[in-house]
Amino acid sequence: MYLTDNHLNIRTRASKVIPSGTSTRGRTFIDGVPTHMMAAKGCILKATDGVDYLDMRGALGTTLLGYGYLEKLSTRLRNVFFDGPLHSLTCAEEVELAELLLDKLYPNLDQVRFFKTGADGCSAAIKLARAATCKTGIISCGYHGWHDQWSTGNVSFKKGAIPSMGVPSILSSYIIEVEYGDVVALKKAASDMPDLAAIITVPLDWDYSPDHAFIKECRKISTQLEAALIFDEVFCGIRLDIKGGFGFFGVEPDLVILSKSIANGYPISALIGKNFYLECSKKLLMSSTYATDRIAIVAALETLRLLLDEEKDILNVIRQRGLKFKNRVNQKLNQANMNQFEMVGQPLALRLSPIYINQNLSKKFAQEMAKERVLSNGLFLLNYCHTEAHLNQLEDILLKIASKFAGQYI
Repeated sequence: MYLTDNHLNIRTRASKVIPSGTSTRGRTFIDGVPTHMMAAKGCILKATDGVDYLDMRGALGTTLLGYGYLEKLSTRLRNVFFDGPLHSLTCAEEVELAELLLDKLYPNLDQVRFFKTGADGCSAAIKLARAATCKTGIISCGYHGWHDQWSTGNVSFKKGAIPSMGVPSILSSYIIEVEYGDVVALKKAASDMPDLAAIITVPLDWDYSPDHAFIKECRKISTQLEAALIFDEVFCGIRLDIKGGFGFFGVEPDLVILSKSIANGYPISALIGKNFYLECSKKLLMSSTYATDRIAIVAALETLRLLLDEEKDILNVIRQRGLKFKNRVNQKLNQANMNQFEMVGQPLALRLSPIYINQNLSKKFAQEMAKERVLSNGLFLLNYCHTEAHLNQLEDILLKIASKFAGQYI
């Protein structure tokens, strides 16, 4: 299995005109792994080498239903394409989407502002928290995007520091990072940051098991210090629970950012929160021309309509498939005396330990998987189009590669 001249030519051209060859860090080039696609359907990507690959990367977590699934089913979405995405007036569907989010997903919150990316939503949440509390300090847990406040040199991403070039060092004095689940570090950060405006955390860091005590402590400290509790659900929202961290942990945040999975790949994010914070947006410069992209908004409406359909029960279907797959893989790994490996995580976002958290092993794993016509670096993001047949095929491939790794690398 190798990449064709056509595919390598595109990669070479990309490297000349786009720094690193891609605008997205999660799509960084790896030798032997396809980088560009020409078609997609369900859970299959056709790369520019003409080969079909079983995709377990899920467009970095954005396609919960599968490629083309929404476009095939939704007449409403197809119809709005002909009117274009942006207009001089706000689309009426923006109101409908805000009402749906508040009614069905976050009934304890009050208002919504829309953006295009998760990073935009996270930065807006911090701005609102500071404006509402008249304080500046931030405690951060998890990855919240590429904006300056997360690139101060004291914030990490996958066990490595995010580069701080181009960012004033003074910003580092306003933020303290803690690791997910570390309650002791959380309490110390709170004592070291008396001017605390917000705690922003991912409800679940996919490298760890869910930690109820940590999330509850975040809420406790936020309340005690009159700071905002912000849930960054850009990635885990919907995949963790249709009602996000609140639905899973029973802990109520003040602000929530949703993005991936809510529109099946269309670019949109939603900042949802209490009046105390959202009302501040009227007094701040917080605006985006593309925030009211009608196509993305209708895609979100149609995606959520399908996910909330009790008869289809889509999330539970994916969850059950993922759970069965996880259990079968672990059973066979144990039977083959390969206990150094384990499939861990939530059913809609599984990872093979220790492969995924080790950058060197993850890269080698992606190369071996590509030879088998599968796209995965050790993370497995299931969508509705992954059938039992796909997962059975993947199971055999995983066991084959794990056996090879057991002998060579682990």
